[in-house]
Amino acid sequence: MFREVEQSLRTLIKARTRKFEHLRGVEVYERLSRYIEEMDQILAAEDPDRKIVQLMNKTADLLHHALKETENHYKACIESLF
Repeated sequence: MFREVEQSLRTLIKARTRKFEHLRGVEVYERLSRYIEEMDQILAAEDPDRKIVQLMNKTADLLHHALKETENHYKACIESLF
């Protein structure tokens, strides 16, 4: 009895539809966007001469760039989902 249910669940978990991939990508993009906003707020209040702050600013710049590069894909995914 449970064997069939377990097999069905395993099939569902392994199934990767295009819509699922788009949803996952949208979620990652939105989480990363919120994370970078928080990072920017925190870094704005820090001493920019500190080495760790300089490193974090470089990381934030790279993340901003990555989001900018993928923004069109994000918008296309949003449109295709709705």
